[in-house]
Amino acid sequence: MERNQSLTNVTHSFRINDPAQLGPQLAPVAWGVSAEQVDDGHFAADFQTAKLQNLGIFAVRLENTRILRVPSDYITVTVPLDQELRFFDHEERDDVLPGAAHILWHGHPLNLEIVNPASMLVAVYPIPWLREMWGAAAIAEFDRLVERGTAISLETKRGRTYWRNLNYVWSEISRGAVFLDARGPATAVENCHAELFRLAIDGDAVGTFDHVMTPRPNRTLERVELYIREHLSEELTLDELVTVAETSASSLLRTFKLHRDTTPMRYVKQLRLEAVHRSLLAADASDTKVSDLAADYGFFQFGRFAADFKRAFGELPSETLRI
Repeated sequence: MERNQSLTNVTHSFRINDPAQLGPQLAPVAWGVSAEQVDDGHFAADFQTAKLQNLGIFAVRLENTRILRVPSDYITVTVPLDQELRFFDHEERDDVLPGAAHILWHGHPLNLEIVNPASMLVAVYPIPWLREMWGAAAIAEFDRLVERGTAISLETKRGRTYWRNLNYVWSEISRGAVFLDARGPATAVENCHAELFRLAIDGDAVGTFDHVMTPRPNRTLERVELYIREHLSEELTLDELVTVAETSASSLLRTFKLHRDTTPMRYVKQLRLEAVHRSLLAADASDTKVSDLAADYGFFQFGRFAADFKRAFGELPSETLRI
C-alpha cells in the first residue's frame, strides 16, 4: 500500500544555523514563526517535524535564540523536555519547567527566549480543524479558558493522559507507524488526540504556572530553609540563597512562591520576626532592651521593625516584653 500523500512532512528532519531559515522551514507545520539571535553565542536549531492531515507536531533543540510568532489561527502547546522555557507576554514572564507545558492561544503572539540549549516537543492545533470538530460555540469558549492562564499541568489526571497520548502519537509517527498508510486510521488518531487535548484544557489542568504544578516535597526548598535557620542572625542575601539552592534566582523565587506563597527574603524576615518574638517572651523585662534583641537579628531601623512586628503579632515589641 502506498503511503497517503495527504500526510505531509512526516519525520522531516533538518538542522539550521541561520535564524532567518527557521520560519520557511517550519511553515508547513507552524506558520508565522520567525527567529532572532539573542546574543553573540552560537545559534543552532535541530528539528524533526511531522504533520498529519491537520495535527502538526515537531521536536526541536534550540539555543541562543528568540522565537517569535505573529498572532495566528492556531493553538500551540510547547512541552519543555530538559530545561525551563522563558515566555514573555508584554511585561509579564512565564518560566515553564518540565512537568507543565505552555499554551499559546490562537490570535496571541509568541515571544520565547532560549539561551542555553533546550529541547521541546510542540503540538500545533489549527482552529479551523477544531471548529469543524467542536463547533463555533466551543471555540468561542476559548476566551474563558485564556483567562485561566497559559500553562497546562502534565501532572493532573487529564494532563497526564494528554501528555502520554502526545508522546505516543509522536513516537509512532517517528517510527513510521502503520496508521500513516491510510487516511482513515490517521484521521482517527489525530481526532482522538484532539479530544484528549480538549479534555485537558476543559478540566483543572489549565491555569497560571504557579498553580498548575502539583505541590510535592522540594529538596531545594528544604536545603535553603535549613540554611536560613542556621544563619538567621547573620546577614543573608538573595544571591547567597541562590548559591545554596544551586539554581537560578527566578527558579528559587518561583519555588518559594509556589510552596510558601512569599519570596525568599520575606521568608527570612518572617523567621527573624518570630525569633525576636520568642526572645522577648523569654526575656527579663528589667534588663532587656528591645532594640538590642532586634539588632541581633538584623533589624536596625527600629521604627520600621516595630511596625512590622505589630503587623505580625498584633502588639508592639515593648508590649510583648512586658507580658
